Amino acid sequence: MKRSHLYVLVAGLPCWGAILAVAQEGTPTVLVETSKVQEKAFDETLTVYGRVQADPKSEVSVSVPQPGLIKRLFVRTGDPVIQGQPLAEFETAPIARFSFQQAQNALDLAKAEAGRAEELAQKAIIPASQLDIARQKLADARARFDEEKQLGGEAATIALNSPHEGIVSQVVVSLGDRVAADKAIATVASADHLVVMLGLEPEDAARVKSGLSVHLDAVFDEPVSKTATISAVGRVINPATRLVDAIATMPDDKVSQLMIGTIVTANVVLGSHTSLVVPMSAVLKDATGDHVFVVQAGKAKRVPVVSGLPAGEKLIAVTGSLSKGDEVVSVGNFELSDGAAVRTQP
Repeated sequence: MKRSHLYVLVAGLPCWGAILAVAQEGTPTVLVETSKVQEKAFDETLTVYGRVQADPKSEVSVSVPQPGLIKRLFVRTGDPVIQGQPLAEFETAPIARFSFQQAQNALDLAKAEAGRAEELAQKAIIPASQLDIARQKLADARARFDEEKQLGGEAATIALNSPHEGIVSQVVVSLGDRVAADKAIATVASADHLVVMLGLEPEDAARVKSGLSVHLDAVFDEPVSKTATISAVGRVINPATRLVDAIATMPDDKVSQLMIGTIVTANVVLGSHTSLVVPMSAVLKDATGDHVFVVQAGKAKRVPVVSGLPAGEKLIAVTGSLSKGDEVVSVGNFELSDGAAVRTQP
C-alpha cells in the first residue's frame, strides 16, 4: 500500500511564507532560510558637530599703533588678501600727532645742544663729562623720536596692511570707531592651515584623546568628506556653548573645498573591536528580550542575544552564545519555537 505525502500551506504568513510540511513520519517541519554568523571589525564612533576655522597658530592680529579713528575699511570677514594689501585707513588722534611733534622738537633741541657742547669741549671750556651728558640726551631724544615715528604719529592717516597672504578671519571694528592704542582691528589667517573646532558633551570629553581619527562631512554645503586628527581636547567647559572644545587638524593638502565657517558632522573613531554579526531579520524581540534561532541537527534552538550597532544596511552586531559559522534563521523565524523541526530552503 502506498503512503501518501500531505503538504499544507499555512495562509496569512508573510510573503516569504514559512511552509509547514508533514514528513513521512508525520512530524511537521518549518521551511526556513538561514545565514551564517559572521565576524566583522567595528569602529566605535562618537558623533559631534563642529565648525571649520583658521588655525589659531597661523592667525596674525593687525592692531592700531596709536589712539585714533577708523576712517576707512577695505575688507570684510572671509576676504582673501595678499601681503601688504590695505585692510583699513586709520586717522591718528590729535594727541598722537602732538606727542610726535614734541619728540621732534626735543630731538632738534638735543641736536643743537650736543653740537654746542662739541664746540665747547674742543676749546676745553667744558669738561668731557658734560659732553657725554649732551651726547646721551641726544641719543635719548633720537630714540623717543624713532618710537613716535614707528607708532605713526608723523602722519595724519596710516594704512594698516595685511602682514601676509591669507584670509581675513575676523574684522572687529566698524567704520568710524574710535579705538585705543594697540587695539586689534582684524585678524588674517593662512588659507592653507585650517582646523575644526568641535564641541563635546562634558560626559564624552574624557573618551576623546589626541591622535584619534575623525571623519568629517559638511552639513549644509556641497558634500565634502575629509579625514582629520584630534590634536587637542580642552579641560574646561566653554561658558558660551556649555560644551568642551576639541580641535581636529587636517594635513595642509587636504583643506581644499573647505571654507572657514563650514559646519561639519564629525565622527570621532574612539576605537575598533571585532564582533559577531547576523542579518537584522534574524533578530526577534519579545517580552524576554532579543533572540535568534540557530539550526542544529534539523532543530531550531532559541539563543538569547544582545543587539549592538548596525553593521551596514542589513547586518547587526550581537553578543550571546553564538560562534562564527553558526547557521541562524533569517527567514521563517516568526513561526518557530525552541526545538521546532526545520528544513532549509534548497
